[in-house]
Amino acid sequence: MTALDLVRIEAGLHDWAAIECGCSWGPNRYSAEHIPLELIRLLEGDPEELGTDWVENHARIQSNLMDPAVATASLA
Repeated sequence: MTALDLVRIEAGLHDWAAIECGCSWGPNRYSAEHIPLELIRLLEGDPEELGTDWVENHARIQSNLMDPAVATASLA
């Protein structure tokens, strides 16, 4: 089992569709479903270049934690 497999398993433990993403401002409301998909996409590429930008404006905005922060932290 690889680390990517573990991320996929962990992602499946959360109801991402029920979590409002930090990128949901104004009248547009978006679920956090794209967060694990984006992380997995990045991990399938070059994980060394991953960094933390993938959570900015989704799980955190500046230093403020948003609704998907706990589920996102479990992926990390």
